[in-house]
Amino acid sequence: MEEQNAVIGSGGVAYYLPLDSGVADKISTPPARLTRKSIPKMDLFTTEEKVLMAEIIRKEQLKKKGNQARIAEERRARVEQRRRELELAEFEIRVLAEADKEEESKVLEKETTDMQEILEDRKRRLEELARKTKLKVVTSRGKVIGAD
Repeated sequence: MEEQNAVIGSGGVAYYLPLDSGVADKISTPPARLTRKSIPKMDLFTTEEKVLMAEIIRKEQLKKKGNQARIAEERRARVEQRRRELELAEFEIRVLAEADKEEESKVLEKETTDMQEILEDRKRRLEELARKTKLKVVTSRGKVIGAD
């Protein structure tokens, strides 16, 4: 014959009582489903058996709550870790953007300086050529160079 355990349930979860508790003999086949609230109403069991069943349900619920708390804590830890990673990535982006701006301003400054040097050099050469050739040169802005 198959081994039969008493089934007690709480919140849609079934728990099995061991045969040596004496409860399984009193439950008809198939095993009756009990909840912690229905246990005191059952005349089938002795007070000790009712206390035993209630204790088993309580322990299982505590274990379930402990697992839920652990899972929730792990989830909070993962969320916190992800938040820290995102903050670090944001910080790195800001630092890189700031460095990029500084680099760009340096490049623009250098380009501006280089361009000014080129323009000044062209102006000097133009003035020299105008003096040597004794020609009158009018720039694109209307400035006259070399006319005495």
